[in-house]
Amino acid sequence: MVAFSVPYEPDAANLLRMLSAGGIPVRGNDRDGTHPLVVAGGLAASANPEPLAPFVDAFVIGEGEEAVHELADTVIRGAGTRAGLLERLAEVPGVYVPGVGSGGGTVSRRWIRDIDTVETVSRVLTPETEFGNVFLVELSRGCPWRCGFCLASTGYSPVRWRSARSVLGSLEKSGGKGDRVGLVGLDVAAYPHLEEVLEYLLEGGRRLTVASLRTESLSEVLLSAMARGGQTTLTLAPEAGSMRLRRAVGKGAGEEELRRWTARAREAGIPNVRLYFLIGLPGETDEDCMDIVGVVRAVRDSLLESSRKSGRMGRVTVSVGPFVPKPHTPFQWAAMAERRVLTGRLRMLERAFAVMDNVTMTSESIKWALWQGLLARGDRRMGLALEAFALGGAAPAAALSGAGVDEKRELHRERDTGEALPWDHLDWGIGKQDLADEYRRALARV
Repeated sequence: MVAFSVPYEPDAANLLRMLSAGGIPVRGNDRDGTHPLVVAGGLAASANPEPLAPFVDAFVIGEGEEAVHELADTVIRGAGTRAGLLERLAEVPGVYVPGVGSGGGTVSRRWIRDIDTVETVSRVLTPETEFGNVFLVELSRGCPWRCGFCLASTGYSPVRWRSARSVLGSLEKSGGKGDRVGLVGLDVAAYPHLEEVLEYLLEGGRRLTVASLRTESLSEVLLSAMARGGQTTLTLAPEAGSMRLRRAVGKGAGEEELRRWTARAREAGIPNVRLYFLIGLPGETDEDCMDIVGVVRAVRDSLLESSRKSGRMGRVTVSVGPFVPKPHTPFQWAAMAERRVLTGRLRMLERAFAVMDNVTMTSESIKWALWQGLLARGDRRMGLALEAFALGGAAPAAALSGAGVDEKRELHRERDTGEALPWDHLDWGIGKQDLADEYRRALARV
């Protein structure tokens, strides 16, 4: 058995390339009893496995720590034909076998009731990876906020917190591993035992890093600990330029609040700020997009004003990415903005920030964001397009055309909340009608 985690839709191409490089038939129908079973999980594969269904024998839907033991036990005990083994795997809760289906029912997402029973920490540290020598420790799963575009908030629901005892135990065993400790969670600042964990780290002289934070959960204690732990950038995600759009997607931070926390961070000793924004959100206009410039300018001015006291000027990094509708979220029915719209708005922002001192802008590729959107909500035809692209060397447009995928229909139209979706056979524990109601409420705020 060979298993892959696919947390991000474009990673699917690498799965195909790795199978091919390993001499394993890429399509499941071409394998027999002499070949390993191919298993996949992870957030993207769990949300919509259909584009990968032609290539993967079995999917673990949801969190895998418990399911993987049941799956492995089934394989170890397995005897007889490959088809018979796949039928037994389909009986394991949370396992979806495309060749067998779900018996006319649904496959329910697996999730760990007590995350103290599993330890999610870095197992291998190497400078050849994105996080280098950062020892990552999970504090929580799920998110107390339900932003309408966020797949992680539904994919890791409900909210669960690791106990302080469990987290401190992991940190104690990590002595000497990594230059820094990274605290992992969708809202680290909301972790109820955060002060106890921070005190332990700082007393031990450990450097600290945390990901994007919400202003609603921020505290002076956390900022001070971040600065003392060596973190030099405060990362916030307003997501949209106008307050109207921020409220629509579930972000409540106003301009004044962003200015205030920027100043407090600088006073605590954190000189830089990174801001994340999405373009192409439902209901967004060119004016909404340009409101991003005003938010950044306000944050930049607050940072520079605070920096003058220390004599060290800070910088604002603006990260801009296209909004991509994701399954199992209230915005799963939304249209993704067309390439010309996204390109035009990105250029507007680039021109504005090019002449703004102490501001650097980075952006995601629009071409690959569109490809990501097609994989996120596609059916098995997207698997054929993926194969032509990843292994056949076809350009994305040619791969889509050859597989019979109409980009405009699949990506740029608003879907009806009553239509069948490729992932309807998966039960994520959130009713489709509830998501539709949330979607309508969000649109009403736009």
